[in-house]
Amino acid sequence: MFFTPWDGTLSVFLLKTQPSTVASTLRSGQKKNIAHMKTTLDSLGFDFTWDKELSTCDPSYQKWSQWIFLQMFKKGLAYQKSSYVNWDPVDETVLANEQVDELGRSWRSGAVVEKKLMRQWYLKITNYTQALLDDLDTLTDTWPANVIKMQKEWIGQKSGAKIKFTVLGEENQEIEVFTTRPDTLFGISYLVLAPELVLSKLKVPAEKKEEVEKYVAQTLQHTDQQRAASHTGIFTGLYAVHPLTGENVPIYSASYVLPEFGTGAVMGVPAHDQRDWDFAKEMDLPVKRVIKPVDAGTVENRVHTGDGILINSEQFSGLDTATAKEKIVEALNGKQVGEAVIVNSLRDWLISRQRYWGCPIPIIHCESCGPVAVPDSQLPVELPIDVTFTGKGSPLAGNQEWVNCNCPSCGKPAKRETDTMDTFVDSSWYFLRFPDPNNTESLLPAEIKDWSPVDVYIGGVEHAILHLLYSRFVMKFLYDEGLVPAKEPFSMLKTQGMVHGKTLKNSKNGRFLQPHQIETKTVENSEVMFEKGTGDPVEISWEKMSKSKFNGTDPAGAIEEYGTDVVRLFMLFKVPMDMVLDWDIQQIQGQYRWVRRLWAIVMSYMKYRSDYKDVPRMQPTPEDLVQLRKLYQNANQTISKVEQDMKSFQFNTSISYLMTLSNEIKKIADFNPNTKSAPQSGLLDSKELEFALVSLLGLLYPMAPHFVSEVWQMWRKEVDPSLPEQPTWPTVDEKAEEVSTELPTSVTVLLQGKKCGTFSIPGALTTDDKQIEEFVLQNADVQKKLNGRSIVKFFVVRKPHLLINLVA
Repeated sequence: MFFTPWDGTLSVFLLKTQPSTVASTLRSGQKKNIAHMKTTLDSLGFDFTWDKELSTCDPSYQKWSQWIFLQMFKKGLAYQKSSYVNWDPVDETVLANEQVDELGRSWRSGAVVEKKLMRQWYLKITNYTQALLDDLDTLTDTWPANVIKMQKEWIGQKSGAKIKFTVLGEENQEIEVFTTRPDTLFGISYLVLAPELVLSKLKVPAEKKEEVEKYVAQTLQHTDQQRAASHTGIFTGLYAVHPLTGENVPIYSASYVLPEFGTGAVMGVPAHDQRDWDFAKEMDLPVKRVIKPVDAGTVENRVHTGDGILINSEQFSGLDTATAKEKIVEALNGKQVGEAVIVNSLRDWLISRQRYWGCPIPIIHCESCGPVAVPDSQLPVELPIDVTFTGKGSPLAGNQEWVNCNCPSCGKPAKRETDTMDTFVDSSWYFLRFPDPNNTESLLPAEIKDWSPVDVYIGGVEHAILHLLYSRFVMKFLYDEGLVPAKEPFSMLKTQGMVHGKTLKNSKNGRFLQPHQIETKTVENSEVMFEKGTGDPVEISWEKMSKSKFNGTDPAGAIEEYGTDVVRLFMLFKVPMDMVLDWDIQQIQGQYRWVRRLWAIVMSYMKYRSDYKDVPRMQPTPEDLVQLRKLYQNANQTISKVEQDMKSFQFNTSISYLMTLSNEIKKIADFNPNTKSAPQSGLLDSKELEFALVSLLGLLYPMAPHFVSEVWQMWRKEVDPSLPEQPTWPTVDEKAEEVSTELPTSVTVLLQGKKCGTFSIPGALTTDDKQIEEFVLQNADVQKKLNGRSIVKFFVVRKPHLLINLVA
């Protein structure tokens, strides 16, 4: 079975629809989008298993997304907590990091994005951190190495130490930091907390509180990217106590520290960390060097982040980095202020979205009972149609009839959860639903063991982390619940490159342009493009297709002009599957010409076989037989190469091999059907030529099914009615490479390693080295090259082709 889901159809539709008209056109628009895409896919000849069709935004599907969520909720893997989010103050909605531009503005409203503390739903993916990491080792032979690397880096396992600092004057107040470099502990100049945490973690002195609050509010106006590049900070008026020296360490809050990383607190070691160095220089803080490079003296004017020998570190001075880490952690452990730990960068999965498109979260909030699961019998919780889209905030929150309900536990008045799930939740398990998409009684069919894990999964490399990681997490949870037979969802993963479109951009202001906004002028004998009206020069690039860049392409136009199979061949041939394809319709001409040449070859061959089948012809000459033998070998070699490359999804090289074979065929089958007399040769009647042509068609069939099907039916009618009704994959003749004893064979002769010539030798002589030697040495050309010299050594090589090497 070959599946593709309708994933995100609802969100795509809504993004293209005016908010005021969504409610009345939502469902019809969804169905229209699906119908259009299905028509496009069918026009490309894709053989999807349409009777297993599903849409992840359909309530019948979302019922089971909600059911999975509730199983996690019951196990404590789905929970709420407060966290800072990107908040659009105009549209009043949460934005993903990808929806915030480099200037810190919303992609839609253009408003400056704020950081807002909100209560959000999370899935505890961190419970599966070690399994997600360890099981990647089982995929190394069948998953792309770069995807495995990206997932490992995203999980981000690090070894280090957690160290506790007591706040001076507050014995019960501690700041815990994580560091991978406990060997630099004596180089601390300051501690720094994330602005989001400083007011909740510390009792900031009254005289500093207003200043700190102002700094925190300003910092929260910036995106994470802007903060990471910033060196601003503020002294809190507090100090911490160094756990080993007892020295006072000033406590700062700084923009470059984010609450999601580590503990949200960092020990500042400016001599040995670049960010700490930049901050210390900005704040005029001291720099304490505690690591000396092994092969150089102390570096005074720059950061040293590598290993070395400890200095200025009391009893630990003189130790190498590795030993010092171990000894310093032992000392911290002995004082119960630190320990060795392994931490991960992976954070729990934030699934809350304050928007309409998405699966409703099946939770009811009751003042008496807290968050309560919607009973299974009431699933799915469906999105209401009667909603008002203002473009601001969640439309669900404004529909009081939908929000207000009774608690399933105590029966008291309660309210539905108005957040919807991240659409990645729906796509994290759809591959399990395909075998039985219409099952209303259970999540999966009893035969799921026959369909899981997926044999081959194909997707864009842009999903290497999020979608694939979430799918692995959900699969492992369902495995622990005894619902699926495997821990990993996809046995083999293949990633395809993206299709980029031709992009026109004003080179002065970066504004994207449409083709009708461009004019071409001749400048110094070259064609140069300018924007109409402004006269600004225009630059051309190839970028990810986007409506905002005016570089999208509907394949329907190319299909109409060149045909489905030519478009398929163009996409498969231009670049390897995992590389970016620049959609340049001008380059499709090469495939178009090749298909036309192939059609002409086959048509002229079939006409010959039909028109001249009763005309007597001469038998093939020895030279003809050698040529046919070579064609037969080439055809078998092509079968082997294409079969191997198709299995590894190397379609571009497969097509290249077929082009080469078609050129070899043309040398023999280049018959002009308009000639009045039959060719005086048996080449066109040979089984070798017929085998090569039929094999070529069979190999081409998966890539150009419409073209081959039409030719195949004509072939059955005109040449060979015994062929099966549908094209079949050819079989390799394992003996094709063997030297024939019946036919003349081509032999290449080398003299002193240089080619002397290629000759035809009777097949009967090829089994005996002595007879080969006598035949070769009788050749006039060989004797001329020897020029009277005697043969010292005579080597015979039979595979892959007969070759003689003479040493004189």
